[in-house]
Amino acid sequence: STQAGAPQAEEERFTTVTTLGGLHALLEDARREQRPVMIDFYADWCISCKIMERQVLSDARVQQALSGYVLIKADVTAANQDSSAILHAW
Repeated sequence: STQAGAPQAEEERFTTVTTLGGLHALLEDARREQRPVMIDFYADWCISCKIMERQVLSDARVQQALSGYVLIKADVTAANQDSSAILHAW
């Protein structure tokens, strides 16, 4: 459990999706709620993604700045049709 005032772990704050349909559903929810969105495109094999996760997204100042956002992690690790669809949509 997270202590009051302590930053949450990055993976707890982001909702992970691996399909374009899942991504569109979260975007539609955010639109309906009129909340801004931040999408983190991520892959296990991406060194820059790991650096962002460890050094940027874990920073308390960044977490505070994103506190009102719907946070989505589009995981494109798998080399499959779903990952390809997400990447080609953007």
